[in-house]
Amino acid sequence: MKIGVLTLPLNSNYGGVLQAYALQSVLRRMGHEVYEVELKKNMRWQYPPLWKIPLSFGKRFLIKYILRRKNQKIFLERYERRIYPILIHDILEFEKKYIKQFKVDKFSDSIGKFDAWICGSDQIWRYKYYPFFEGDIANVYLKFLGDDKCKRIAYAASFGTEEWEYPDEATEECKKWIEKFDAVSVREDSARKLCSSCYGIDAKHVLDPTMLLSDVDYKQLIDDSKVPESKGNLFCYILDDSEEKQKVVKVIEKKRHLKAFFMNGDCGNYLEDIENRIQPPIECWLRAFYDSEFIITDSFHACVFSILFHKQFLVLGNQERGLARIYSLLSMFGLEDRLTSARSLGATNIPPIDYAQVDVKLNNLRKNSFKFLEESLAIKNI
Repeated sequence: MKIGVLTLPLNSNYGGVLQAYALQSVLRRMGHEVYEVELKKNMRWQYPPLWKIPLSFGKRFLIKYILRRKNQKIFLERYERRIYPILIHDILEFEKKYIKQFKVDKFSDSIGKFDAWICGSDQIWRYKYYPFFEGDIANVYLKFLGDDKCKRIAYAASFGTEEWEYPDEATEECKKWIEKFDAVSVREDSARKLCSSCYGIDAKHVLDPTMLLSDVDYKQLIDDSKVPESKGNLFCYILDDSEEKQKVVKVIEKKRHLKAFFMNGDCGNYLEDIENRIQPPIECWLRAFYDSEFIITDSFHACVFSILFHKQFLVLGNQERGLARIYSLLSMFGLEDRLTSARSLGATNIPPIDYAQVDVKLNNLRKNSFKFLEESLAIKNI
């Protein structure tokens, strides 16, 4: 079967790229031909609306010439479109090697090209990301296919939050399109509840695609790439850094006699020098988990890979990014005690994880997730 997958633009997000890689890998092993469907035009660096331009350019002028920030660009969007492929060069190489893509000028160009469509995973249903889908949130529910007679499946789709963010009009429009789906599954328990209350849909709760593969699969990526050994054994992957989080790092580093290291190419910070913005290869990121004894993070997918590689870890909750995703993941494995606040230094005394119990739960969840995919793809269209 030829399958088109719709997810968020891959860009520089390690977790986003790896979930796309994992889903394609699993579907290919099941005997399918799979493609990530993406727009040719990258929507990441678009000029602001006309009414915002005077304010945006005025602010940039102030930062550059009054505050004397030499890296501030007046024509930022043009500059970033040119420099961005350099910043994420290694990630783009990974995508070219491992992820088949089907590029289109507009999503409707893909009508009739696939036997089945899968929406997911990642935060594809989060309302604030609708500009990536031709400015129409209903497109993440395959509105652009119209009445095309193909199979429609959602796998591990996420709203990114436990609160309903859609305006009433968008809710009604999206409800109409999700009702055309043959099967719906979501990544978080909170998403299952939102599907029920807002769409009247009974969604299944499944694993993020990255967890359908094993640590052996990811170790093979590391070995094939021949990336160098990590520079420490306490991996700190912190998306939103702060002094409080750095205090936690220092406490654990001292208490456990470990050497902390970070891997955050500050790709989105255009005020930084270019060399500090370059993203390390995905295989380097994976190796950081493999080489480390302990992980400190505030990232969903860093939690995933800590579990897959059987590492002790601590999650510093980030309310602004949303805790529902991480709490749902941890609760699937009885690891809720890993989630704490950067202010709670006492939480650094948590007991070690019993991975024998975690693996039993993971194996059962994998079986259910594979069963969902197999049964959904076997449904005959009327």
